[in-house]
Amino acid sequence: MSQSNPITISKRRLMLYKAIQEFPDNQRIRNALINTYNSKQIQISAINGVFINYNRSDELFALELDTHLRKARINVWMDQIDIHPDEDWDYAISNATNRSGVMILVLSPNAIEDTALQQEAVKFLESGKVVIPIIHQPCEYASLELILPPIDFSDDFDKGLQFLLKGLKVESAVNV
Repeated sequence: MSQSNPITISKRRLMLYKAIQEFPDNQRIRNALINTYNSKQIQISAINGVFINYNRSDELFALELDTHLRKARINVWMDQIDIHPDEDWDYAISNATNRSGVMILVLSPNAIEDTALQQEAVKFLESGKVVIPIIHQPCEYASLELILPPIDFSDDFDKGLQFLLKGLKVESAVNV
């Protein structure tokens, strides 16, 4: 199985994700799943687009993040920017999540309470795609089904952004 084929890696991720749901304490399966989230695979997945998933209370943060990602030439999608006023909102979001290879999941106390946001993230994971959680405001996220550890933006936005851009393999991360 070729590790550079994004379709193949998505299918492998999905298979391992389902296996870890069935056997949550199996460290071998967990390690195999985590290995499908290496930097190269995240970068390949990001080529298809990065979807920003956030709670409305975190909208200003999400807009700032969107601005910085676009400046770094990341193919990013955010509802407030990319949905036209006359467009069907649900269809546009569904279409964007289907196309995107990476979801940035903005975490905050309100996001933790947002079941629609969580369901969207789980659906993304169940599609074999990459979810990168980021902490906007300190919160308890242990109950969420996360594969990657969150990137903390809560104390230092610039430091969090640099770490995120490095993970997405943006060459100009230092200059953003």
